[in-house]
Amino acid sequence: MGGPKIGVDAWARRVDAGVCTGPTELGVAGDGVTPFGGRPVVRVGLILEGSTIPAWAATLVARLRDSGYCRAEVAFILPDSKSVREAGWPAGSGPGTPWERLAWRLFHRLDGGFSGSREDPWMLREAAAVLGSIPVVTVEAGEVDPASVRAWRLEVIVDLRNGGGRVWPAFRDGAGCGVWQLRFGDSGEAGSGGGGVGAALPGLWEVLERRRLMTGELVMIHGRWPRGRVIYRSWGAVDPVSVERTGHAAVWKAISFPLRRLALLAREGEAAFLAAMESWEPEEVSDREEASDREEASDRKGVLARKEVSVSPRRSGLAVALVRHLGRYGAGKVGSLLRREQWRLLDCRQEGVATELARFRPIIPPADRFWADPHLVCHEGRYFLFVEELITRIGKGHLAVLTLSADGEWSSPVRVLEEPHHLAYPFVFSFEGEWYLLPDSGSVGEIVVYRAVEFPWRWERHAQLMGGVRAVDSTLWFHDGLWWMFVNLAETPGSSTWDELFLFFAEEPIRGPWRPHPGNPVVSDVRRARPAGGILSWNGALWRPSQDCSRGYGWGLNLNRIERWDTAEYRESPVIRILPEGVPGLRGIHTLTAAGGLTVIDARQERWIGGR
Repeated sequence: MGGPKIGVDAWARRVDAGVCTGPTELGVAGDGVTPFGGRPVVRVGLILEGSTIPAWAATLVARLRDSGYCRAEVAFILPDSKSVREAGWPAGSGPGTPWERLAWRLFHRLDGGFSGSREDPWMLREAAAVLGSIPVVTVEAGEVDPASVRAWRLEVIVDLRNGGGRVWPAFRDGAGCGVWQLRFGDSGEAGSGGGGVGAALPGLWEVLERRRLMTGELVMIHGRWPRGRVIYRSWGAVDPVSVERTGHAAVWKAISFPLRRLALLAREGEAAFLAAMESWEPEEVSDREEASDREEASDRKGVLARKEVSVSPRRSGLAVALVRHLGRYGAGKVGSLLRREQWRLLDCRQEGVATELARFRPIIPPADRFWADPHLVCHEGRYFLFVEELITRIGKGHLAVLTLSADGEWSSPVRVLEEPHHLAYPFVFSFEGEWYLLPDSGSVGEIVVYRAVEFPWRWERHAQLMGGVRAVDSTLWFHDGLWWMFVNLAETPGSSTWDELFLFFAEEPIRGPWRPHPGNPVVSDVRRARPAGGILSWNGALWRPSQDCSRGYGWGLNLNRIERWDTAEYRESPVIRILPEGVPGLRGIHTLTAAGGLTVIDARQERWIGGR
């Protein structure tokens, strides 16, 4: 019943290819032909260092092998050297004063505890087992012979070394589209061989400097751009506590970047791809956002500017930054024992969509629970407000509905759907005269639609739309003769569900099949990717509410005006922001719904324990 059940690996291959067919339907066989207009597969070379390969690179090799639109032709194994990670991160055994080694060791131990069970992308594996039958060329000390690289007729060389490194001209000029490197935050200049600990520890300075955005980039080092040109960019959130948690999420997400650009290269061909990359301009962080970051970090007394501090743990500047970070962590833990947070609702009667917080009135749940993720439905002259309700002592959400009385007061919530797993984000829609409910079931890895047996009180499971996916906040809309699904997905275990918005379309919402948009992910930015409510038709335009999770989950809310929306392209611009500012104790806003002259949002309120 329902649409295709797609396993994680098969689904990733379909998204990479931009089509919704299984791997055997892609035309991938021994003939080396892809479905992209019969073009030959992209010939890819790999750069490794020594006899081991990091876990992130091993995963990338496996996905590249399964993609159907590119093929690894050769792996160049460069001489082994002590990686910057080994030289810097574990530390404690290197040179420096006992005080500096102690600070670094303490920070590393605590940070490792913060990161939880997420797999370490830097864990080393034996390269031979990962490469399998891929031919290997061992490069001795010194420059590689340019002719030996050109003989492989490669279109791209992907650098899989820990922390990148200097790119030799023979590699740069030996492939039609050059060498591709992943770069994170303050990793140093691409292809320069610099970066030090920051290159192998993405997130280090972002956490220590209390910044809110972690940048991940794919850089092409090519004859046209010997210093490197950014050909893909994404923004993730900075965990205020953990370098490892920040960096792990960034790295696991980033292994999809080369695959997305390789899919484009396979579709367009080399000449068109290079022309597209020359004209493509990645979005920048605005001056206002940079100023905001600087202002928030202005209390970092004694912490040196980046250009003044080496990334080496042997410098006292870094040791001071580590100690100050540990002090902030301790203060935060004490504060968390004295405060509690509760999600509650706010509503406002106003034609169109209300966006001024001062006009909203609070709808406060009992102290033992919270209400969040509102979705408003007007039906037969009545207002029904679907919400996630979570009782604190149980810690698992179920779905409930409130009704609005004639005198403008909301009823107590009535539980309408509960499962053994957590449910949230109750998106309700009608189709062919019946009502359906599409909740967030991300905790069990599926997207499931329920049908109303008795609207709005009773629902039954109807169909699984997707399975084996880490998906959150699925949102549907009928547009231009098709049904569309906006949903945040994490393609790789360890990556975040906050960062990337994927778009799918189908002729029917409850049967599928759902086909991925060729531009997926259509947004790769923690500031505005994750859905925050249904699409709004307002002031002559379509608007998509989205979350801003750059300062923590559900920190703020955007209204993005949709500028182009079809099966070839999706484009939107953030226009209106609703932020938790100016209201004492307000710490977040993350869902907006509007219908029939009524707007409802949710908000996270912080209160001191024992206070009112």
